[in-house]
Amino acid sequence: MGIKRNLLKKFFKAIIFYITHPKELSYKIGRSINNVDEYGNIFSKYDFIKKIDLKKPSEFKSDSLIHMNKNSLVLNWVMVDMGIGSGGPMTIFRVINFLEKFGHKNRLYFMESKYMNTQEIKRIISKHYIDISGEIIFGTENMAPCDAIIATAWPSAYPVYSFNKCRAKLYFVQDFEPNFHVYGTEYIMAENTYKMGYGCIAAGAWLNKLMKEKYHLVSDYFDLGVDKNIYKLNNKIKREQNQVCFYAKAIPRRAMELGIMALEKVKKMRPDVKILLYGQEDYHFDIPFEHTNKGVLGFGNLAVLYSKSTIGMVFSLTNYSIVPQEMMACGLPVITNTGENMQCIYKDGQVCFTELFVDAIAANIIDLLDNPNKRESYANKGLSYVMDLSWEKSAKKVEEIILKSLS
Repeated sequence: MGIKRNLLKKFFKAIIFYITHPKELSYKIGRSINNVDEYGNIFSKYDFIKKIDLKKPSEFKSDSLIHMNKNSLVLNWVMVDMGIGSGGPMTIFRVINFLEKFGHKNRLYFMESKYMNTQEIKRIISKHYIDISGEIIFGTENMAPCDAIIATAWPSAYPVYSFNKCRAKLYFVQDFEPNFHVYGTEYIMAENTYKMGYGCIAAGAWLNKLMKEKYHLVSDYFDLGVDKNIYKLNNKIKREQNQVCFYAKAIPRRAMELGIMALEKVKKMRPDVKILLYGQEDYHFDIPFEHTNKGVLGFGNLAVLYSKSTIGMVFSLTNYSIVPQEMMACGLPVITNTGENMQCIYKDGQVCFTELFVDAIAANIIDLLDNPNKRESYANKGLSYVMDLSWEKSAKKVEEIILKSLS
């Protein structure tokens, strides 16, 4: 009865919301119709691509521009749907949070969303990410004039191309998104967005270099920050001497399978080692050794995990992520993969680099477990690395890049 009562409560709440917000109801109905047409046409999901003509230059309408105040810019962010616990949206919202503090107005236009309405999106952002005051709007068909419009993921670059009521078009590039797909249609669709001529705001030096050298784009970068109010040394928490935590999100760029196979070897060699997985609520396959799955953790619980563990392990096969430096800020020695994307950011000694062979990963884990002096060295150099990082500093650099594009 309790479950039925809650469902009915949610149902009537939704009915009342859509009666009082008819525009949102219209948007949701439109999206449902367009996702699959009456003939089951799967290509309708690419309507946002078919609506633009890339043969025509991306133009600006000078008579539609608003008066620009460099101390109070108006920024339109074009967003795709988001999950909970994702680093990409977190970076965007942290930057927006500081841009608001700097005096700028931000609007977030969602191309689509699994969430019922804009109020629910606002609640999800506040609960699982960070508070922002910017207006949230469904759909990109009627975007208001702004100083700069910013694409945030490859699908969002397409409606940005057609928009012409702005002074600058920018691309907030957090990863090399073609690599999220096999080499096929969506790889090409994603890569084509780097040929639209946007100025790039790249997350880190490696992406910045890629945008400049391979795609010949005007690009600058910011460093990913660390929230040191959350991720910091905590002497009240006793660090375990035999515990490995592994960011085991089951997506290809996290090389989760290689980490699991390496940890299986470690567990066979050292049965007493505690292995904690996190980053995903459930795995739809068997993990072949004793472990604890911590699931998707909030910020505070992540900090506790990093403060208690002996070693943290995280892989990234595309751009670097915020995870290693949040581990470092808690004094946790980090094992991560080699590769230009990572070695462009971290120096040897700040993290323990490993080749992505199962035996090599397992050997590095055992080596660090057996050598407290090595762990201390990695921990100290990691702490030195994150010392100058902050999200305010990151947002200041983003502001600088935006202002430069408008000059």
